[in-house]
Amino acid sequence: LFSGLACLVYIRRKMPLLHLTRQDLRPNGREMLYIAGMGVPMGLQFSITAIGNTVLQTAVNGLGTASMAAVTAGTKVGFLFDGPLNSIGGALTTFAGQNVGAGKLDRVSKGAKQGTLMAVGIYATITAIISRRNLHAETNPIPGFGPDHSPLLRSLRQSSKDRVHWNVLRLRKGVFEYCGSANQE
Repeated sequence: LFSGLACLVYIRRKMPLLHLTRQDLRPNGREMLYIAGMGVPMGLQFSITAIGNTVLQTAVNGLGTASMAAVTAGTKVGFLFDGPLNSIGGALTTFAGQNVGAGKLDRVSKGAKQGTLMAVGIYATITAIISRRNLHAETNPIPGFGPDHSPLLRSLRQSSKDRVHWNVLRLRKGVFEYCGSANQE
């Protein structure tokens, strides 16, 4: 609370550009349409994903505790892959937006390539660790995974490889989609 109030006092004294006026508080129809044009599709996408997750969870719950545990474990492993992508993607979209605004489109392309290489490197490392560790599950099991879990481990290995392709496509699509909407302003 104190730091928030201190920031407001600092802004009030040192940053006149950020001072609000009555004009700033009036609705602007054009800006509201622009924001809705970006927000509504994103909201629909999140809604569809949430509905899909609810349907999936309902179906899995009907399969018993072993299936629920397997889906939970798979989801946790999925977070290992999605975390780096989300971080790189967030950094790249900010980087791309700033460079589109500055008219430096060559930097956007170079940044997207470097971000893609970083993502592939991270995923390749995670996949190699999973694959190497699981190749010898019978003699060197992961705690909780014995030889009787080899189908699950094979599935995990394949899933990790598939996620690389999907997430790299998602990363590049996000960067260039963001650049396109930033360029239209």
